[in-house]
Amino acid sequence: MPPEASAPAASNIEMSKYDASVDIFSIGVVSIFTIGEIFPCDPLAPNFADEKSGVVVARTELQRRSHYMRNVNEQLRACGQLRGDHSLIRLIQQCLQNFPSKRPGIREVLRLLEDARAGFRYEGSERNKRELVRALQTQPRNQNLERVLRDLVTENAHLQSRVQTELAAAQLQLRRNEEHLQATEKEMQTLRQELTRKETELTGKEAESTRNKAELTRKEAELTRKEAEVTRAEETIRREQQQIQEMRQRETELVQAKDREIALLQQQQGGKHSYTYQVSGPGLTSATVNQPTHVLVQLTDSSGRPYSLPLNVTAQVKLVSKATPTNTHEATPTRTWWPWSKKQPEKQVLVAMTSPSQYEVSYTPVSRGQHKLHVQVNDREINGSPFTVTVYPDPRQLGHPVRTVTGLNCPYGIAFNSHQEMIVSECEGHRVSIFDIRGQKIRIFGSRGDSPDQMVLPAGIATDDTDNIYVSSEHKLQKFTSRGELIKCIGRRGSKEWEFNDPRGVTLCANQVFVCDRDNHRIQVFDLDLNFVRSIGSHGKGRGEFNSPLDVKFDTARNLYVAEWGNGRVQVMDTRGQFIRLFGQEGEGKLREPSGLHIIADTYVYVSDLSGHCIVVYETSGQFVTSFGRPGQKEGEFHGPYCITSCVDAFIHVCDYWNNRVEIF
Repeated sequence: MPPEASAPAASNIEMSKYDASVDIFSIGVVSIFTIGEIFPCDPLAPNFADEKSGVVVARTELQRRSHYMRNVNEQLRACGQLRGDHSLIRLIQQCLQNFPSKRPGIREVLRLLEDARAGFRYEGSERNKRELVRALQTQPRNQNLERVLRDLVTENAHLQSRVQTELAAAQLQLRRNEEHLQATEKEMQTLRQELTRKETELTGKEAESTRNKAELTRKEAELTRKEAEVTRAEETIRREQQQIQEMRQRETELVQAKDREIALLQQQQGGKHSYTYQVSGPGLTSATVNQPTHVLVQLTDSSGRPYSLPLNVTAQVKLVSKATPTNTHEATPTRTWWPWSKKQPEKQVLVAMTSPSQYEVSYTPVSRGQHKLHVQVNDREINGSPFTVTVYPDPRQLGHPVRTVTGLNCPYGIAFNSHQEMIVSECEGHRVSIFDIRGQKIRIFGSRGDSPDQMVLPAGIATDDTDNIYVSSEHKLQKFTSRGELIKCIGRRGSKEWEFNDPRGVTLCANQVFVCDRDNHRIQVFDLDLNFVRSIGSHGKGRGEFNSPLDVKFDTARNLYVAEWGNGRVQVMDTRGQFIRLFGQEGEGKLREPSGLHIIADTYVYVSDLSGHCIVVYETSGQFVTSFGRPGQKEGEFHGPYCITSCVDAFIHVCDYWNNRVEIF
């Protein structure tokens, strides 16, 4: 091992170097063992005390191993094998230098070994000659010895010839190496010239780059100047546009003032002014007890522009009937609220002008049942008025049914026609049953089978404005008249257009039929003639994706609400199918298996939870409100609730599947 192998890293920078010079040191040590046959393990201490000063002095490797060198030379001289020092002594001395930088490289080591090998051949030949001469001088002449001598001479001649051949080959190789070196030097010269040319080109390109940068700086300055000019021009245009807008506004004000003067003049002269109106808003059809709602009245003139003349818009709400558990109307005093009345009740109808052509009618109903909303303009009732408004109860007050319809075979879907007849699909009965307003069965239609007018496991059900009935059954969608006569049947098992894989909930909106295609994880849309229109959704858990949709409903803004049985949630999308929100997946009111839903007064969403055996109520924003129901067979308990709907008398109807009944709340 060389000294740097055990030297501390911080003791000496050079001595801490550890590279190929370690192997050069090892070559020297191995050479000692090779020529002296003595294992080079120095038993002496690495340092010694100086004889004169007594100071401990570090010993070099040559000093530590000098007795090996002396022993080698003395042994070789004693046997007559060596003239002077051994050929490897110089190699050993150079390899055992303490500092790695003083040791030879591998090329120098190979050269010294080659010189030693040549010396061995020469010394061996001379030694053989001397031994032969000594043998001839000391022994009697005989033929065998002469033969041996001739063989030795011949062998020596062959050896000399081989040495000469090898020397010639080495010289040839040396010349080749010199030629290769010359070629390499010539190539290097060419590369130097190429490098010089490249450097010259690079210098030219750098100068060009400098010129380009200067040009770019100049253009940037020009661009900055032009941008400043554009900014000034835009500011000038903005001021001019503002002036034009102000002029147009003044012109509009003048025209409106002129129109008002003309209208007042016509009114003074007994003439009539024409206007049209449009009524919209959640309070036009439904509301909730003690929940404020509103209706918007938009006025336009004959040309379709906003009507800006002053008008007297009034409104009132009357309770015309209050539903009873037996669905018989009882006489109820009429309550009229006029905004201009001197004596007004606590809950009143308010009319506010939100713009020159728009009025907002707001009211808060205090009782459940059917109401009539009267809207008047200049003491004349507008077309369509009075409007029928169904006022629903507060869902927090529900929980005990007022009536139950029994004798059904696994009811799944439920709907009402214009005569307020209740239509129920009996899934295991493979038929549709129709009941009157008192809950008496008046007719049934359908039977189990594969023909177009037959059905298997009917599920979703809906009606249109002409009381036609739409039913989803096993892999098909059927359209019947109100009497149960088949109009059209479409569908078969598959995943293409017109094909179904376990269709469920059916809903009508904007003269289109929406069908939940459960195991195809989509909603198919048809027109009223059952022609395919489009498909909504795909399989997945992300936004805009479905997993086993069972029911679909719409609010007045035509936003789509989907009950996803597989994802345990309700997803809301707009009319274009774009995602709006999710709810029911976590927190209070978490759903397990939503199977049906119903939207009331654009305020509440009633969701049936199949495995939870209850009804969970949310606001349309997704905020949990309340829940009612529990597993069981008693009143107010459920065993697999499916579809939900409501009638004009504001009662909530729930299909209690495995209890074979419809519970009414």
